[in-house]
Amino acid sequence: MTSSRKLPWLSFTLLLVSYTCFGWFISDRFGWFFASTTLPKVVWLLAFAWAFFIDTAFIAPLTYGSRLVARWFRSDTVAFLTVFSVIAGFMMLLFWLQIFAYIVLIISAEALARVDMQTDGFSPKQAFWFLAILSLLGLICGGILHHYAIEDELLCSLLNQFMSEHQCQILINGNH
Repeated sequence: MTSSRKLPWLSFTLLLVSYTCFGWFISDRFGWFFASTTLPKVVWLLAFAWAFFIDTAFIAPLTYGSRLVARWFRSDTVAFLTVFSVIAGFMMLLFWLQIFAYIVLIISAEALARVDMQTDGFSPKQAFWFLAILSLLGLICGGILHHYAIEDELLCSLLNQFMSEHQCQILINGNH
């Protein structure tokens, strides 16, 4: 990387915050990666795989995707199965609307970061590694922040300066 290139700090920050929020959400809903049960490990590994998939998808040129779609829809059976899958995906989207909102946020932040990096002259390989590292770093930071903020009540002690203990507990634990 030459010194004439500037890093798109705002895009990187948005991407990092998006993945941190998603990591917090995963840790809140499914638990910490190092939990004794299997489900949190599977969910975290799926989240890491998702991050790499999205990073790769934004690096590959659109021409590859259009060729794949053109080949995909040559068969009526495949087209039917695709439509059926899209409908099933839409139903899952409605069922898991909160997760979908995080996904849209991440895709938007990732697209912005990718466009900024492309405008600044980064190679696809450099862009992939920057995006992959930021994505994984954000997921890990979100999980760690949630784990230590909730377990050690660090967040509650910080928020007590601005709100009552009861309001803090409602904010952290929900309306239970």
